[in-house]
Amino acid sequence: MPRSFLKSATLAALMMASITVPVFAADTLEGWADDVRQEFAAKQRYPRRARQANAEGTVKVRVRVSASGAVNGFEIVERSGNEYLDAEALDLIARVDPLPAVPGARDEQSFVIPLNFRLTDVAMSADRVTVEQPSDAMAEWQMKAKRQVALKQSYPQYLINRGVEGSVKLRVDIAANGLVTDARLLKSSGNEELDEEALLMAGDLRLPQLPEGKESFTLVLPLKYEIAAERTNYARR
Repeated sequence: MPRSFLKSATLAALMMASITVPVFAADTLEGWADDVRQEFAAKQRYPRRARQANAEGTVKVRVRVSASGAVNGFEIVERSGNEYLDAEALDLIARVDPLPAVPGARDEQSFVIPLNFRLTDVAMSADRVTVEQPSDAMAEWQMKAKRQVALKQSYPQYLINRGVEGSVKLRVDIAANGLVTDARLLKSSGNEELDEEALLMAGDLRLPQLPEGKESFTLVLPLKYEIAAERTNYARR
């Protein structure tokens, strides 16, 4: 894979490493949905190039979260007609991750949120959150995709020998045919070589074809590199 693929993980992305978990007290699904809406609205930005072009629009995104509120994946379900607004909507998801835990949930939760960009507004706005049941087809696809990632992930021996450990979080964009179109660093391990290893692995992934009707999907992958766990896995082989 060309080195230019790695350069998409800029140093600015390392700032995502300091994300803190927001404190919420919602005890109902309706209250949780409103907390989610407020979190999106508070962190939404208007892209400079879109503002310069007087571009307005609404981007509707579907987000899949674990019961703990960690973002597992997302997709655009309705585009704005402007590439900068669409890109901002996807970047925004990284800024709100993690969201509050879903009250009473045991499994993954899905919701759709429209993000409005209007030049006349003092601030951007996120409309009402629509909570959904994740589709069985997407749940099965994500399970298969994660198995593929687990099989593909490797831990270079030279890093193990040097005692390098850490956690990396990636954003991996996937086309309908299962090919990876982009991989970016959302959270650094603190070690550049470990980050590059994760990005190289993601770029070489060959995932299952997306369920019918899906043009693209973005996986959020938390990857752990722990020497003790690697030694345990080796002993089991």
